[in-house]
Amino acid sequence: FEIWGIAEGQEGRETTAVADFLKRAGFDAQLQLFPSQRMQSDDELKSTFPAWRDNYGVSENRLLGSNVSTPENKWGGTNKFGWANQEFDRLFDAWNTSLAKSDRDQHDIQMWKVVSDELPVLPLYYNLTTLPYGGRLEGPRGLVPGSTNYGNLHQWQWAQ
Repeated sequence: FEIWGIAEGQEGRETTAVADFLKRAGFDAQLQLFPSQRMQSDDELKSTFPAWRDNYGVSENRLLGSNVSTPENKWGGTNKFGWANQEFDRLFDAWNTSLAKSDRDQHDIQMWKVVSDELPVLPLYYNLTTLPYGGRLEGPRGLVPGSTNYGNLHQWQWAQ
């Protein structure tokens, strides 16, 4: 079988490692790496999809039923897995609209419990991000979905 991935950067390295692992395990895994530009723009390539594709980071919004890739959206949805679960979607909505961190944490835990129970995806590892800074620097915050650690850089300042 074929394993597809984006050629550049971390995704290319990850896909190559997965193909190598499967070959060592005795599978006839054929690696196909495509330039990211082609993978994003070629609707036929996205729609034929005869392979395992290894470049889908798993985040909450990528698993929403409303984001499933279909011919109607020219395979542009972020949910390439095709998995949909109403309870997951309900928990995502609650997580996305909760203001209290404790509520958001509980919704997040419950979402990942649904994913663990149904196993629509199997993450190989988690990409953790560390943002070290001095105790007198005010402004850095944890990663907010859909943003970067530096999204509020213009507000950072040294405490007096």
